[in-house]
Amino acid sequence: MQLARRWGRLGASLAVFVARRFVANRLPEVASALTFTSLLALVPLMTISFAIFAAFPAFNQAEAELEAFIFGNFVPHASDAVQEYITRFRGNVGQLSAFGIVGLGVTSVLLLVTIESALNRLFLVRRQRSMIRRLLAYWALLTLGPIFFLVSVTLSSMLFAFANQAGGQELGNAVSFLGRVVPYVLAFAGYVVMYTVMPNRHVEVRDAAIGAGVAALLFEALKALFGLYVTTFPVYQTIYGAISVLPILLLWIYLAWVVTLVGAGITAALPEWRAASGVELVAAPRSGRLALAIEALRILRKAHRDGDDVRPHVLVRRLRMSPTALEQLFERLENAGYVRETRRHRWILAREIADLTLYDLMLAMDIQTRQPSLAGSPVAGLEGPIDEAIQMERSVFGVPLARVLDGDQPTPITPRPREAAD
Repeated sequence: MQLARRWGRLGASLAVFVARRFVANRLPEVASALTFTSLLALVPLMTISFAIFAAFPAFNQAEAELEAFIFGNFVPHASDAVQEYITRFRGNVGQLSAFGIVGLGVTSVLLLVTIESALNRLFLVRRQRSMIRRLLAYWALLTLGPIFFLVSVTLSSMLFAFANQAGGQELGNAVSFLGRVVPYVLAFAGYVVMYTVMPNRHVEVRDAAIGAGVAALLFEALKALFGLYVTTFPVYQTIYGAISVLPILLLWIYLAWVVTLVGAGITAALPEWRAASGVELVAAPRSGRLALAIEALRILRKAHRDGDDVRPHVLVRRLRMSPTALEQLFERLENAGYVRETRRHRWILAREIADLTLYDLMLAMDIQTRQPSLAGSPVAGLEGPIDEAIQMERSVFGVPLARVLDGDQPTPITPRPREAAD
């Protein structure tokens, strides 16, 4: 009972945390932008995908079955009309010139750019990946993605055919079960790939799996509820008549993107939620910020002596911080010239610290006492005593930074609960 309550509290806390992130990142607006771009890119993406399928003659016979599977499982209750229109549009692609075909490719890439931007926004990514890395990622998604999907569906179809030929009640139940599970597994795998590949940040596979699992479950529930709504309340058919497929398709794409962004938001929020204390340390307590900076420099100094660099996710784990808090910390250190990010997006020391003091690091982290300008104010007479106090602080914290980093005991990175903030 206590375990259930504990998990319930954790789930509620995570839900509140994710909801706040959604509000801050304007989830409905992002889903609307993705819906518009997806509608423009739907035919180009289908054309590119089936062109890739055509390069594998062994799968030519499965093309019609594959189309039926895609539209039946991912565009429910409007699949026949949508499939008819898209098949007709794909047939018109052959009449395009070379420039038109290039335009189709550009439209597909624009969808991927929009998806990447939306996920980077959810994951609080500050630095975009280089153009070469982006193009490689897009190429992999546009080519390897359809191939993976084709192989998965083909293997599933072969399994269904084998089970039907074998017959028997038990095998029949197994086929029915697989028919419900396979779409979920494919959606889950697609979400995992999207959440780990698209954001310009290291994403733990376990976090992506949790977000993908929730998104895939919501997607399956959405299909059932959407189908129930369309068949029970045929409002769009009554109002729009023959063109009702368009608003239905738009609504479906929008809701599908909302589900996708919910899973992405959970994936992005998990490390932030687990390391909420780390975020507070960077934002508030003096000793917390200073201790984190010392421990980070200690890790980088050891790696420097070994001739190595340090990956950001290693620092996240070692410092027990969220990725966002780590970026805030290292942005301060980088601006002060203490650390530098390599082309491989890893961190190294940027200067020798033998001639630096702990007070210098405090200056870099902006946690030292500053000399106020009191000239002409009613308390101008306090300028001398304050300056004397600052000089005393400088002498107290004038210990060489190298001596602090070489200490036998690691610097604690969790302050006392009641420690005063800045």
